[in-house]
Amino acid sequence: MKRPHVVLIGHYPLDRLDRAPKVRIYHMAEAFARLGTVTLMAGTRTQRREALPRLLKSLPWDEVDAVYVESASSTAVPADIQFLRALRRQGVPVGIFVRDAYQLFPHLYPQRGLKARTLMSLYRLTLAAYRQWASALFVPTPGMARAIGAPGAYLLPPGASLRPRPDGLSAVPRRLIYVGAGGAHDGVDRLVQAMPLVLQEVPDASLLLVMRPGEAPDLDLPPWIERTAAHGEQLSALLWQSAWAVIPRVNTSYHQIALPVKLFDYLSHGLPVVVTGPSDMAEMVTRHHLGAVSHDDVESLAATLIQALKQPPEQYQDVIGRFVADNRWEARAGAVLTTLQEGQH
Repeated sequence: MKRPHVVLIGHYPLDRLDRAPKVRIYHMAEAFARLGTVTLMAGTRTQRREALPRLLKSLPWDEVDAVYVESASSTAVPADIQFLRALRRQGVPVGIFVRDAYQLFPHLYPQRGLKARTLMSLYRLTLAAYRQWASALFVPTPGMARAIGAPGAYLLPPGASLRPRPDGLSAVPRRLIYVGAGGAHDGVDRLVQAMPLVLQEVPDASLLLVMRPGEAPDLDLPPWIERTAAHGEQLSALLWQSAWAVIPRVNTSYHQIALPVKLFDYLSHGLPVVVTGPSDMAEMVTRHHLGAVSHDDVESLAATLIQALKQPPEQYQDVIGRFVADNRWEARAGAVLTTLQEGQH
């Protein structure tokens, strides 16, 4: 049986796997490679302007089974759209993953001035082009499908990886870990404010914040809250040495439809999670018994963390293991191929 040939276009460079969309592109490329043959082109706007026309001319497109695009949060460049139009006219099935839609929530992520308004209009045009030229659109959550005006889009949450715990790395009891930015909607300030309440009930609790230097909030941290920067294997080691992971996002209309890659990274390391809701993410955690759900205020977050830390995290290992096994990146890549190939019949 012929192994499928997939062309994967990533709208981010893979120079360093230090951001969620880069990690996703990398894992999808590896997953497609395990299922078939992959031609990968990942790069910035400038790189794509030059590379996509060359790719159109160099590949035997009658031998390509599917094209999969991991799109950026920003607007597409003309080369992106011309590439999609050319493939659609040749009858090559094209799937586009839309990972987020910040621009559609200006009340949460305000961008002022003529340039910002222009980019907003261009982003809406980008989504319209994706809806027109893609054989199928993929989104992480049902809410994202509604937000981008594609209720028929296919669900494609992030994937997980089966990662056995390395020898010599054990979890620090009652250590919480947060990985990510410290913006207005990320909830890190509320997590920090909740920790004194947590320590009243769980005196040996601690919190590790893993944040890039430019994204850490200007907070005066007590000694039982540590802040560091890490990615790749360094970050992986810190996850293995934690007991619970936290995603304390503020309950906004955007948070309700988002599903971060880091949730699946936490689960891949066997970590139960505390997340805020109501949201599509909270619904997933509740439905699959992957941890606990809190409201986004300080008191509720503290109470939920206390309850979580008083439980042995080991009790979640079996259910998390089954969830990870059922939601690997290979399953995501296989779902893309099935959807695009069935659409050709």
